[in-house]
Amino acid sequence: MSSTYTLHEVTTRAESDSIVDLAWVAWREPYISSFQLFHPVHGPTSQDYEAAVLADKERAWNTHLAYQGGLHPKYRGKGIGTLLMDWGTNMADKLGLEGFIEASDNGRSLYQKHGFRTLMKLSIDLEKKNASGEWNRLLHELGSFHFYINYRPVGGVFEEGKPQTPWQVDQTLAKESRSEVKFPVMTLGS
Repeated sequence: MSSTYTLHEVTTRAESDSIVDLAWVAWREPYISSFQLFHPVHGPTSQDYEAAVLADKERAWNTHLAYQGGLHPKYRGKGIGTLLMDWGTNMADKLGLEGFIEASDNGRSLYQKHGFRTLMKLSIDLEKKNASGEWNRLLHELGSFHFYINYRPVGGVFEEGKPQTPWQVDQTLAKESRSEVKFPVMTLGS
């Protein structure tokens, strides 16, 4: 028996809040360690957890981007992720927008099926010299800490022999005009 799913625009705070609640479940089953980087819980208590969820609800309601998403574990593998990605990529194409998306190991193949290419894997090394026992315990709980940055050009078509990303276009134009394009470099201290 097949199910039918319908997408609709989120227009109320209650709908937005329920999506954030779902995201917190989706990103923790299975556990995705990079979630902690952007959604930290500042303490061990249930009140700390609730404060983090409330902060996310405020951020989601006041944003103007397709900020976050997730699929409840019991609805995975039923075509809903594909439905959402089809809608999102169609909207981006209609608006003439390219796409950037961060992906966990779990979501990466879905994004690739919708025209995204992985540009890089970001791994964050949290090891430090003379770390306390508590630091090492938390590091062990966190596990591997990485995610992928993915890109999709307007229309989802990568053309062979042409620059594949916005910064490659800038570099090509710079070479043609004999100027130099510099990109900022970020380093993380220990």
